[in-house]
Amino acid sequence: MIAIESGRLTAYSSVLTLTEVLIKPVAIKDVALAQKFAQFIKHAKHLILIEISEGIAETAGNLRGHYSFLKTIDALQVAAALDVGAEAFLTNDTKLRQLKELRVIVLKDYLS
Repeated sequence: MIAIESGRLTAYSSVLTLTEVLIKPVAIKDVALAQKFAQFIKHAKHLILIEISEGIAETAGNLRGHYSFLKTIDALQVAAALDVGAEAFLTNDTKLRQLKELRVIVLKDYLS
């Protein structure tokens, strides 16, 4: 996060990330945390949100056709990353290492 906030790294994420980060705080009725997460995702410096276009949706469909383990939301996230020419994809899902289209970095590999 420091590299992103300092501007040494530009991060991209699709608007679907907003959906994903709100699930747990809303489920546990932590309104303040939900608002904090939403504000960060929407207003963080050097974090650019990508809208899901028809082209991204089509790419996601192709990815799902090639990788049976890939969930729709993950396929859309990966397709969005490919659309902006991202150098890597950061995730906690180890199954995504199977993707050949993009370098996948699994966060927990760097936190242990």
